[in-house]
Amino acid sequence: TSAFTLSEFENEIAHVRTFGTSIASTSTGASLIAGEVHERLKARLEQELSVLAASGWSVEELRGVAQQDTVVASRKLNAARPYIEEHSSLIRRLVCLPWNRDIALALDVEASLRDPLKIGVLGERVAGYAQHLANRPVEDEDFKLTPWIPKPPRRTLLPVPEHGALPTMMPADALGDAHEAMLIAMEGEDEQAVEPRVASPRVQASIVRPNESPAEPKA
Repeated sequence: TSAFTLSEFENEIAHVRTFGTSIASTSTGASLIAGEVHERLKARLEQELSVLAASGWSVEELRGVAQQDTVVASRKLNAARPYIEEHSSLIRRLVCLPWNRDIALALDVEASLRDPLKIGVLGERVAGYAQHLANRPVEDEDFKLTPWIPKPPRRTLLPVPEHGALPTMMPADALGDAHEAMLIAMEGEDEQAVEPRVASPRVQASIVRPNESPAEPKA
């Protein structure tokens, strides 16, 4: 990706977001974002998974996917993020159901509430659960669903940019971070390609029009 133009970088990210694989994919079909961008994407994904794990989320399956394909794992996490943010709303919908009519199902739901990849399915099945439980007899009058609630995330301090540094925005996800890395790499290449021209003290600067040849400097 080091030779990509800005447009090509945009196309690469769009392709990854849509299909889950890089345009520069291997012959086996495995996802590939090479070099520094891939490493940055991998590091950002692990950072996000560590934050979730610290809050109590079960991220073992996502980490297993990440070992095989970082891009696929990032896409799965991005798809699960809206459900993670609505976790408390899902709990409010679930606790209203009569779970004492199917305790085995209730215990399975409690375990699934910790898995980022399963909470979306739970939300889609609430209506089905309600119908299922309504047609069953009570198994234990005293049983109540005990939903898992994630711990509040720890606040971390971000480094303050040095005076004169350009402000940057924190990417919302790992793929966004990879996109930012691509743009930063391009900016670095542009800065190296354009070197400042310093005029010699003995040479008088003059305006050179496009159709004229530069005049010979006077001794």
